[in-house]
Amino acid sequence: MIEKIILFGVVLFPFHNLSLPLGQSRYDLTAFILLSVAIYYTFKNGRVSQRTVLYMLAFVLMQILVFAFINLAPYPRFISGIVWLGGLFLIILSAKRFRYRQGAVFKTIIYVLVLSAFYIFFQFFFLGQARPRAWFGEPSYAGLALYSAAAGILSTIVIVKMPTHTRLVLCIAFLVFLSAALLTLSMHFVTFLLVVALIFFLRSSKHILSFSPKRALIFLTIGSILAFGTSYLIGLEHYSSRLSIFNPGTNFSVLAWRQGFDQMIASISNSPIFGNGLGSTGYVVFNSAYSQTLERLGMDLLTLKDAFSLAFRLVIEIGLPVFLIFMLYFARRLNDFRNYMANVQKVPATRSIPVVFNFIFAASLIIGALIKEPLYPNSCLYLGVFLFASVPLTFLAYGQGVSSSFKSYSFVQSNVVRKRN
Repeated sequence: MIEKIILFGVVLFPFHNLSLPLGQSRYDLTAFILLSVAIYYTFKNGRVSQRTVLYMLAFVLMQILVFAFINLAPYPRFISGIVWLGGLFLIILSAKRFRYRQGAVFKTIIYVLVLSAFYIFFQFFFLGQARPRAWFGEPSYAGLALYSAAAGILSTIVIVKMPTHTRLVLCIAFLVFLSAALLTLSMHFVTFLLVVALIFFLRSSKHILSFSPKRALIFLTIGSILAFGTSYLIGLEHYSSRLSIFNPGTNFSVLAWRQGFDQMIASISNSPIFGNGLGSTGYVVFNSAYSQTLERLGMDLLTLKDAFSLAFRLVIEIGLPVFLIFMLYFARRLNDFRNYMANVQKVPATRSIPVVFNFIFAASLIIGALIKEPLYPNSCLYLGVFLFASVPLTFLAYGQGVSSSFKSYSFVQSNVVRKRN
């Protein structure tokens, strides 16, 4: 039953048009569902982890104290931050308890994004929309989801040994996702490049001494294609103007990003350890030449209250040390995935493909949010954190099969795994 609820949340994640508006914010249904799942598993069978309780109480108490002493954020924004950022923290703490089939989530993501991609094709070619977005709230979110899926598919094709027909199907899916993502004109093609480069680096670092000519040829071919495509996109005015972060001119997106950066720097100066409190973004006093430019252009409030970037917003609201702790957790999970890739041949392709895709897809959603998607209750961020924290990556000693954490999600699919463990 709980797995069906999780899958329902995955189905809904592209449908931002169903979000609940409240005040100046919107709250995606996927965020409600996945937060509810995390709460259920946290208190399941009446057993609550002492570590989870301790960390959550410390988080809430610290935020209440910061709110009481600094008192920058409006009360509703503070409560919203407690619920939604606290919900993401709860997901991370309770992730080991989650039980769902990776294959079912993988297939659901592929199906709903293929549907979204074809709707984007329809919007572009038949409705004449310059920047189609399917049912996502903005073209940027559509681009993030589709580029993340493309990064996940491409990396899976390279990492996992699989039958030729499966590789062909995944190649077609990759082309569909990448084509639809390009039509959104989203800057998350930068996210796509960063994620692919990161995964290939993690992969090659484990095999640096056995870098075969075949693997070198594959990496060189993919790298050449990506380099050519990137150089072409950068040559287009739409993208080049948005990449000029040191000379933004009058581009609203770049000006807003630089304004968010300046607000973050001022926040560190004001409260370097604890931040300025949840919901304080937009209420920090700071000087920025980019704010002045936006004011002259009549866009002085553009992304002021979310800092344009999740990374900037987190530093502003919870402080640099806590943000770095989250980044250390992110790096540790990436290292776990690096170890998983080194042993991926121990697992049949039917099980390894969903694990590899889901993890890379999730990592890409998070990296994209850190760059330029700052809303806490956004479905892309919630789904990304949910999968990133809960995809099982642990193996037993070499030759002993999969660990209990891996077995916990796959036992439904195979009795063989249970017998071997």
